[in-house]
Amino acid sequence: VEAQEAMRLRVRGGAQVVAPHRPVTLPRYDLTNWRGGWRAWVTSSVARPLSLDGRALFEASLLATSDGQLLFVKAHHLISDNGTFRVLCRNLHAALYQGRAPEPPSKVYRDFLRADAAYLEGLEAARDRAWWIARFADLPEPAALGGVRRPSASPAAAHLTLRVPPALRARLREFCAARRTTHFRVVLTLLAAYLARVSGENDVILGVPYHNRPEGFTDTAGMFVNPLPVRLDGSEEQSFEDALALATRELKAALAHGRYPYGELSRTLKADALYRYSVVQSSPASDEATRTLSPEFWPIGASPEHL
Repeated sequence: VEAQEAMRLRVRGGAQVVAPHRPVTLPRYDLTNWRGGWRAWVTSSVARPLSLDGRALFEASLLATSDGQLLFVKAHHLISDNGTFRVLCRNLHAALYQGRAPEPPSKVYRDFLRADAAYLEGLEAARDRAWWIARFADLPEPAALGGVRRPSASPAAAHLTLRVPPALRARLREFCAARRTTHFRVVLTLLAAYLARVSGENDVILGVPYHNRPEGFTDTAGMFVNPLPVRLDGSEEQSFEDALALATRELKAALAHGRYPYGELSRTLKADALYRYSVVQSSPASDEATRTLSPEFWPIGASPEHL
């Protein structure tokens, strides 16, 4: 926390400030007899939002469970993305398994903010902004599922897990390998077609979280992910192969201009929300530290090669 200034970020009076370092208190909870097990406790904690009243934007606890002692960390998206948890895992791995203090980050989060501010003043941002404005000049209404109300503004979190049968996963791998495409692009195309069918609107925009970490920031904690609106055609008049090819082109074009902040784009287009649904790329952790300390950790906010 002392080395990673993003973990000391606070919201005070509507502004973000970096607070001085103070030792972090790590409460311990005995959940060995907790009703529903430690996962029920974690689910309850995740559903409880962090407050924006000047206090720390993360919580950390030690959990005594029947599976052993666990470290639970919850952080607000203002200060973290899944890359941040990779950094945390690497630092803990260095301390617990290698007996050494973690190296300080080569760059701090404010370096990223300064670089982003400089980008917004330059020609690259102007070119990116012009591309996005042209692509969304005739902005469609965000597609919605028939009979489903718009999601509430409640900050409480919830999730539903559906598992794809092994046989279908195998067929999907074969399909992608034969066409040299990715699972992500196939799911993106399928969701666009589904939303078009149930909403009656063929012009579909889906959100794609892009990792947006510049070179030199792999060991820096902070919120880097930039949501990208990807415009797709979900009409039934085209074959799935054509729809997949179109989705691939649109995704690559969005990624090529992916540094332009979504918030700036929304303000430019005077749109509260460009999309209602996102497609998120998740995959098992690939580095040793993350696999060792958090085997259930699946990073979100993929780099271009995974999309």
